[in-house]
Amino acid sequence: MTYEETEFRSSVLRQTIKSWRNEKYPSIRAIEAALGVFGYRLLPCPPLDGLPDRVREQLEEVGQHFFSDDEALAAAVHLATSKPQETAGGPRYLRGTPYWREGASA
Repeated sequence: MTYEETEFRSSVLRQTIKSWRNEKYPSIRAIEAALGVFGYRLLPCPPLDGLPDRVREQLEEVGQHFFSDDEALAAAVHLATSKPQETAGGPRYLRGTPYWREGASA
């Protein structure tokens, strides 16, 4: 995906996105909009050492399945490097309404 496509779909200027590499830090709103173009959302999560032992052990077990499965890894790499067929999040990006404002009351 090009900077221009990302700019159009996220409403974040191309120059802004490029500046994140070296000099600027994105706002949460801007990073959510840019991630939304690719079908991702910003999700805060606690560090593993802050989780209860039982939960951490279960997460590590699940992680081992993905780490050792070559087919899953190949599929993930393919999906990560393929151009999406549809606009992430559907037509709401074409309407120009950010997803975080859709449910907000006026």
